[in-house]
Amino acid sequence: MRLKVILGTLNARPQSLAFQCDNGLKNITGSIAADTLLDMMDFHRIKGSQEYGFQTLLPEIERLLNAKSEAGKFEDNGELAIRTAELLRYGFRERAKSAA
Repeated sequence: MRLKVILGTLNARPQSLAFQCDNGLKNITGSIAADTLLDMMDFHRIKGSQEYGFQTLLPEIERLLNAKSEAGKFEDNGELAIRTAELLRYGFRERAKSAA
């Protein structure tokens, strides 16, 4: 089952942003390191807050979460954490352009 971030569950931590994901059966905690999110925002030339970058890059974040989940790369506590290593392992992808 594909993981989808549950909107409204974003929670700032000292070094990351945490959120809940739904896979159709249960919720899983996910997180993205703050420096990793900033790297993604720089790559895609997104200006603004981390929250804005998170919302804008949500499809890309979900792609990385799903790739890591499919590879079985969960943390010891069951969380899926996106760090710089995931950007290197699964690569950057071009962000979909809006239809506006």
